[in-house]
Amino acid sequence: EGRPKDAKDATCERNGGKLAGEVDDHMPENETSFEAKIAGALENRSPEAKLLVALEARLPDNETSKRRVAKEVTLVVFGDSFSDAGSLGYGAMNSSACRSWCTSGGYPASAQLQPMRRIRAQLSSSYPFSEFGYAHGAFTDGPVWPSHLPVKEVFNFAHGGASSCQEIPGTLPPPAGYVGMATKTGWKKRPETTVYPRGVAQQIAQAAELLPPGMLSSTETLVVVCIGANDVFFHGKKAIGTCPDAAASCPLVRNHRQILSDLSRLGVQKDNIIIGGLPALELIPDVAESTDWELPWLARQIDAVNCALEQLAPRWRLAEAWRSGLSSTPSIRCRVYKALAAMDERAGPGDLPCSVPPCAGQEWFDEVHPSAATHKLMAEKFAEQFL
Repeated sequence: EGRPKDAKDATCERNGGKLAGEVDDHMPENETSFEAKIAGALENRSPEAKLLVALEARLPDNETSKRRVAKEVTLVVFGDSFSDAGSLGYGAMNSSACRSWCTSGGYPASAQLQPMRRIRAQLSSSYPFSEFGYAHGAFTDGPVWPSHLPVKEVFNFAHGGASSCQEIPGTLPPPAGYVGMATKTGWKKRPETTVYPRGVAQQIAQAAELLPPGMLSSTETLVVVCIGANDVFFHGKKAIGTCPDAAASCPLVRNHRQILSDLSRLGVQKDNIIIGGLPALELIPDVAESTDWELPWLARQIDAVNCALEQLAPRWRLAEAWRSGLSSTPSIRCRVYKALAAMDERAGPGDLPCSVPPCAGQEWFDEVHPSAATHKLMAEKFAEQFL
């Protein structure tokens, strides 16, 4: 949905021996010595690579995370457009859920409900526009990854354009304990049609109000938090740090800590929370084709943030799944954002494309979002790890 500033500066200086001391402080008593684990691996490595080796040496193996019987699982999903199920979820396309929550004071109608209505009034279509081939209001051409899983039921609160915590100056301050990560989506050419989507902090509050009593605290409920891409797209290094050393204290990791705290207060069991972490953003066509990014730095920083997140809760190895399953030369079905950029802010229904021919096999639906085929791959990798 956006690109950060100052994305080219990839330099970072290590802070003496502080990192090794911090790692040793957290090492389990029965663990093989930290130095013994990584002594051979550190030779001739860059500072960034050394940090990643150090972090990985002390992290639990998520492959041994608790597995569940799929048909007994109720899945609750929080996230962004990589998980948004459109009208089949509780995002902006579910107008009845958004309307009821706005009128009850849960989220400002001016931020989401009213802009979505104005988009429809101007273009006779809802965002994301089905004329481009988006299915059911989701940001892809078929079911998103949670919908592929053979679970009992799915409650999907993910919202396209979401960050870990939305902030709207003068309207919506970040909740206590969060760092505001402002984002926007929709028809952004006009203020009245610009949508300020619920971040995960706000999605959790919505779920607490809308879900049946006791669902979040049930032993059969699995909560997945898959957020961070828009924090990076809109805020760049301010969201994830300038170098691997800074990853553990960056706003995205801090917000994840608060998310876990909020879920705990709602009764969600610690073993029933999964963090998606950052996907391999360097593979996204809009990022890979841009000159604003130094891709090797971005990949290293994503790994460092994911290592930090993995200390908080079991992590779905989504970045690894993308890197192993997707090609380095992306295939895109439709250049949606290029077409939207060419449209005038006063555009009407006739200015949207009539249709986009169906075409199978692409890994990406548009310049940013995975295709339905890639969502199926994501679901398979999730099931392999947790179900």
